[in-house]
Amino acid sequence: MANSFASFDEIRAQLGYESESYGAFEWYCFFESEVINEMTGLPFSPQKANEGRYDRRVILTGEVRGVNACGFPRSTAPQRKSNVISHQPHHNEDHQQCKIKAKASVLIKIPVTVATEDLHDFSCTEPETTELYSYIKRLYI
Repeated sequence: MANSFASFDEIRAQLGYESESYGAFEWYCFFESEVINEMTGLPFSPQKANEGRYDRRVILTGEVRGVNACGFPRSTAPQRKSNVISHQPHHNEDHQQCKIKAKASVLIKIPVTVATEDLHDFSCTEPETTELYSYIKRLYI
């Protein structure tokens, strides 16, 4: 008789939990301490993390590594043009919870990691007509 092992998702389904699904192009909001710079292993913004701030927006690139998801942070602070994609506020009436309200930059040279268990504050989905959407689709999808 062959041994059979259930996946984590199968066990969750047997226990009555829905399987979580996160996708590329989705924006989420996080506590600063939850957004980890992949290059340093530290919070993306250590000062804001120490202040306990909750205002970092991250777009997922679709990469999920075990219990972590990968993405790019959004920042309203001035940035060097070669490391960012300019990002306009969203004006989408269908997404009342959308938190993309100010002009900013998406830091495409600083990938971040977030725990999938922290993906609870969905904001919206990036429109297909943007440069950022095209960039993520070209490199990650």
